Amino acid sequence: MIEIRDILDRETAMEGRCAPWKPLWQDVFDYVLPFHNPVQNARALPQNRAEKRFDSTATHLLRRLASTVGSLTANPNEDWLGIEAERRTGNGWEPVEDQGTIRWLDGTIGPYLDALRVSNFYPEFGGFLEEMVGPGTGSIFMDEKRITGPGFQGFRFRTLGAGEFLIDEDDLGAIDTMMRPMKLTARQAKLKFPNATL
Repeated sequence: MIEIRDILDRETAMEGRCAPWKPLWQDVFDYVLPFHNPVQNARALPQNRAEKRFDSTATHLLRRLASTVGSLTANPNEDWLGIEAERRTGNGWEPVEDQGTIRWLDGTIGPYLDALRVSNFYPEFGGFLEEMVGPGTGSIFMDEKRITGPGFQGFRFRTLGAGEFLIDEDDLGAIDTMMRPMKLTARQAKLKFPNATL
């Protein structure tokens, strides 16, 4: 059983490995994306955050690149998402050819894309791409909206910039852990965990 202390110790170790990168990320933000979340000084005022930027060339080109990547990978006007089923065989994996399974999977894509279109996914995805082509590290967090009635309430997305989350890799270099340190006010904690004793 994992103890809270073990999780906190691992977070501290991950934060230590992340710390040397924070000045570099902050420089990228200061010179290229001054109005994104600051990495090192959360109290920086927006009107003071563009003073290091020489001109807007880098910001403009980064946003054009992010927009191009977004239109090629997740265009809201296209059905860009697909799901395929595979099954394990003696020689590895091969596609499932059962037409009923294929039709069922194809039928799930439309409602999912519709849910993305009525959510805040595309604006947040744009911010995520700016983080990926700028500092080179970004994440997009997905959560179901707060339940206010029966049925599915929709999705809510939030882009996490460099310095807002921690990642760790396994022995093969694949990311296997993500931690997101966050602080909540008492009111926010009560809304997020309504059945908890605070």
